[in-house]
Amino acid sequence: SGGVAVATVEFKLDKKLQQGLPYMCRTLREPLQQAYAPVILPDKKEEKSLAALCTEQKQAGCRYVLLERFTGSRIRNEHNNFHMIMEEELYDTDGNLLTMQTTSASTKDLTPIEAMVYLQFQAKEQRDKFLR
Repeated sequence: SGGVAVATVEFKLDKKLQQGLPYMCRTLREPLQQAYAPVILPDKKEEKSLAALCTEQKQAGCRYVLLERFTGSRIRNEHNNFHMIMEEELYDTDGNLLTMQTTSASTKDLTPIEAMVYLQFQAKEQRDKFLR
């Protein structure tokens, strides 16, 4: 019963990373769908307040709301190396913050898309404490 509603993922990326944005969006959905069924994903990019999102998802039968933000900025004096950061917040549908965390990695040994999936995976252990 219940489920996880994932808010529209926010991205703040260096312009060199912008071309990969559609692929990043698709790639980040699958691990969440596999780990936390049922998962409700936004059909389109919608900007809603947390309160509105929690109210809407509670009425739909969800128990949790997950917010994720990704930042990718170029590391100075390094060719095609970026610092990737994921900030994540998990709320119950009453609007109570259950957990928040930040993970980061560089793209020295990973592509930007791989780095984002890696960051999402790194956050899974903490997230699972509240979703299982």
